[in-house]
Amino acid sequence: MLVIGVGWGVLVLQPTHRIVVCLMLLAILSPDVTILPGLPQFRLEEWFIYTLVPFIFLTRRRALDHAALPVLAYFAATAVVVLLSVAHSVVMLGAEFVLRDLTDVAQMLKYWGLAWLVGTVEWNQERLRTVGACLVLGFAAAAVWGMQQRWDLVGLNTTAAVTYTSGEHQAIAIASGGRVFGTSGNPNEFGCLMTMGAALGLSLLGTARDRRLPALLLVVVCSAAVVLTGSRGSLLALVATTGAALAAAALAPAYRRSAGAVAVGLVVISAVVASTIRFVPYLDDLPHVLEDPTQDASFTNRWLWGFPRAVDLWARSPVLGWGPAKETIASLYDSQYYYTLSRFGLVGCALLGALIIVPTKWGAVLLRKGLGWEARTLGSWLLLGGVAQVIINVTNLTLSRFQFMDLWTPVLVIGAILQSQVAQGRMAEDRVIEGQPRR
Repeated sequence: MLVIGVGWGVLVLQPTHRIVVCLMLLAILSPDVTILPGLPQFRLEEWFIYTLVPFIFLTRRRALDHAALPVLAYFAATAVVVLLSVAHSVVMLGAEFVLRDLTDVAQMLKYWGLAWLVGTVEWNQERLRTVGACLVLGFAAAAVWGMQQRWDLVGLNTTAAVTYTSGEHQAIAIASGGRVFGTSGNPNEFGCLMTMGAALGLSLLGTARDRRLPALLLVVVCSAAVVLTGSRGSLLALVATTGAALAAAALAPAYRRSAGAVAVGLVVISAVVASTIRFVPYLDDLPHVLEDPTQDASFTNRWLWGFPRAVDLWARSPVLGWGPAKETIASLYDSQYYYTLSRFGLVGCALLGALIIVPTKWGAVLLRKGLGWEARTLGSWLLLGGVAQVIINVTNLTLSRFQFMDLWTPVLVIGAILQSQVAQGRMAEDRVIEGQPRR
């Protein structure tokens, strides 16, 4: 707690854009922290968001860029939908209210506060370069840390590595052939994080001048980390993301056509290796598993068994769902689509779709029309990240993962601001990059 307190004191004295960068790095690198065995774990960046944002709101009084309002409105609307779902399940469905039902409301308000903080910053090209450089280093460090867990190259698995995972997750990882959990405490969640890191590397390969080597190294280490997590959903998302990068290389003039070609070979090789490691042994057990899929822990088997029941559950409350904590079955499947449909109904699914589709559209605009490679890189990352989320959400969670959303929320806000600047034909500063014509 002393270290956290000192960190808070240092952060609060920094300019707002540096605070945002530090929060994003903490989202990538920090572990879940346990103060006392009886208390729930929390993430370091969450603690700083909950404590720093109100303090800055009361003391700095920075003007909010109106372009950030759609992101703030999204999280506010999602919080309202959660409250309506809880009220509907208690009043209309006769469910019992529990305090846990309000957890999602607190999370949406946290994201709202983080989005407000990011929206008060004037994002120019110099600050975008700073964010990009820090994220590349953060993703690379997390990937290397995950890879060393697999082989324990420096003997840290018995000391520092246990900080990042509970004993249960560690036992599962070991029993599953040494799946790495990296900085996430969960192999599937770490696979999701590394897929987004690879998407950033692909974006830099396609748009950034004189940054091909760091970008290529980032793609390599993040792709390797995805393979080592054993996350099939993340692997499929990685392949889909590479396909999207190739499509961008063919369709977007700003995208370097050689970038996708370099990266696709790496990802295809990774796919072949990972498929051999993960899928072939699973096929041997498939007949036995289908006899009683509830006895197997893999998502594929639980999906085959549980999805029809999920549809039946949704059919009894299709509009607002059953609330965040009303049905035990709603917590059995790591699928954002299943989770959202059963708990928040069609309204929640519409909001989830907007969270993916709208930023992807912003990314496409920035990739085509962004002023400078920094804006185009962010646009590419939003575009590739949207493609990745479509796949990841089948077998994992994004909106409901604190680590992912603490990282992705600032990206959404910056993307909203930059695409608004493109629409208005301006850039906050440094409109013309040396060596590039005005547009």
